[in-house]
Amino acid sequence: MTIKPFQLEKHAELVHGWAVAHGRKDGLLTDLLPPDGIVVYEDDEPIAACWLYLACGVGVGWIDHFHTRPKMKPSEAQVAIEFMVSAFRDIASSNDYGTIYTHTHLAIARRAVKSGWIPVNTGMVQMWIPTGKEAA
Repeated sequence: MTIKPFQLEKHAELVHGWAVAHGRKDGLLTDLLPPDGIVVYEDDEPIAACWLYLACGVGVGWIDHFHTRPKMKPSEAQVAIEFMVSAFRDIASSNDYGTIYTHTHLAIARRAVKSGWIPVNTGMVQMWIPTGKEAA
């Protein structure tokens, strides 16, 4: 597996299709993405993508928008996700960030605990609200 930076022109339509195929009705919301996005490739084919938000001044990163190619086996998706998390841990650590936070589906969380993630809360729902102002 290799990692390449997410490029809007090259990857957005592809990852949007993955998101829709996995049931995310809005697909990939590109206005919400930070600059630190990566795409995992296997055999020169993109198989997963994810983004890292770095909070200013507090040393906490947040990984969000995990997307994998539809119809991947759960075990294959897990390997790709762990590969992305490892890359983001390196990025965060090299920028003096000590903690990375995320939220995910319960089934994925159960696997993530085996990889070193520490559960913090349960029974939470991911939500967002627009401010009414167009993104720049």
